[in-house]
Amino acid sequence: MDYILYEQNGNVATITINREKALNALNSQVLDELNATLDAVDLATVRCLVITGAGSKSFVAGADIGEMSSLTKAEGEAFGKKGNDVFRK
Repeated sequence: MDYILYEQNGNVATITINREKALNALNSQVLDELNATLDAVDLATVRCLVITGAGSKSFVAGADIGEMSSLTKAEGEAFGKKGNDVFRK
C-alpha cells in the first residue's frame, strides 16, 4: 500500500492516511487502500481504531479536487458513494 499505514499495539489499532504532500486528500487509490485496510482489521482483538493523517497541517483535506475535476457526473457520483461506503464501515 502506498498511502495507508496500519499499526496495532495490543487492542488499539492506528490507521494513518499517509499522503502528506496533498494534505492527505482522498483520491480513489486512498479510498481503495483504506477500504482494504478496514476489511483486514481483526475485530476479535482490536477494541479501538484510531484514524489519523500524516503530518501536522491536516488530518484530511477532503476529496482530491484534482482527481474529481476530470470525472464525469456518473463517475463523480460513484466516487462520492465509494467515499461514503468506506467511512460507514
